[in-house]
Amino acid sequence: MKYLLETTDWSNCECNIPNHTYIVEDGRSGRLLGYIKAGTTDKIMFSKPMNFDRKYREFKEVKIK
Repeated sequence: MKYLLETTDWSNCECNIPNHTYIVEDGRSGRLLGYIKAGTTDKIMFSKPMNFDRKYREFKEVKIK
Protein backbone atom coordinates (compact mmCIF):
# COMPACT_ATOMS: atom_id res chain seq x y z
CA MET A 1 0.00 0.00 0.00
CA LYS A 2 1.22 3.49 -0.90
CA TYR A 3 -0.04 6.89 0.21
CA LEU A 4 -0.06 9.59 -2.47
CA LEU A 5 -0.55 13.21 -1.48
CA GLU A 6 -1.98 15.17 -4.39
CA THR A 7 0.06 18.27 -5.21
CA THR A 8 -1.90 19.39 -8.29
CA ASP A 9 -2.13 23.18 -8.69
CA TRP A 10 -5.83 24.00 -9.07
CA SER A 11 -5.36 27.80 -9.12
CA ASN A 12 -6.63 28.01 -12.72
CA CYS A 13 -9.94 26.51 -11.63
CA GLU A 14 -12.70 28.85 -10.44
CA CYS A 15 -13.84 26.43 -7.73
CA ASN A 16 -12.08 25.27 -4.56
CA ILE A 17 -10.69 21.74 -5.05
CA PRO A 18 -8.87 20.24 -2.01
CA ASN A 19 -5.88 17.93 -2.50
CA HIS A 20 -6.55 14.70 -0.60
CA THR A 21 -4.19 11.81 0.22
CA TYR A 22 -4.98 8.68 -1.79
CA ILE A 23 -4.33 5.10 -0.69
CA VAL A 24 -3.33 2.95 -3.67
CA GLU A 25 -2.12 -0.60 -4.29
CA ASP A 26 1.58 -1.23 -4.76
CA GLY A 27 2.60 -2.27 -8.22
CA ARG A 28 1.74 -1.24 -11.72
CA SER A 29 -2.05 -1.28 -11.48
CA GLY A 30 -2.13 1.15 -8.55
CA ARG A 31 -5.86 0.76 -7.99
CA LEU A 32 -7.47 3.07 -5.47
CA LEU A 33 -8.16 1.46 -2.08
CA GLY A 34 -9.28 4.55 -0.18
CA TYR A 35 -8.40 8.13 0.72
CA ILE A 36 -7.82 10.58 3.55
CA LYS A 37 -9.72 13.86 3.26
CA ALA A 38 -7.61 17.01 3.29
CA GLY A 39 -7.26 18.38 6.82
CA THR A 40 -8.15 15.09 8.55
CA THR A 41 -6.41 11.85 9.54
CA ASP A 42 -9.40 9.52 9.09
CA LYS A 43 -8.93 6.79 6.46
CA ILE A 44 -11.94 6.11 4.25
CA MET A 45 -11.53 2.67 2.66
CA PHE A 46 -13.58 1.30 -0.25
CA SER A 47 -15.14 -2.17 -0.17
CA LYS A 48 -13.66 -2.90 -3.64
CA PRO A 49 -10.57 -1.37 -5.29
CA MET A 50 -11.37 1.24 -7.95
CA ASN A 51 -9.53 2.30 -11.09
CA PHE A 52 -7.50 5.45 -10.43
CA ASP A 53 -6.57 7.81 -13.27
CA ARG A 54 -3.57 10.01 -12.42
CA LYS A 55 -3.52 11.74 -15.80
CA TYR A 56 -2.98 15.52 -15.60
CA ARG A 57 -2.54 15.36 -11.81
CA GLU A 58 0.57 15.51 -9.62
CA PHE A 59 1.33 13.43 -6.53
CA LYS A 60 4.14 12.76 -4.10
CA GLU A 61 4.49 9.63 -2.01
CA VAL A 62 4.22 10.21 1.75
CA LYS A 63 4.62 8.02 4.82
CA ILE A 64 1.58 7.63 7.08
CA LYS A 65 1.78 5.92 10.47
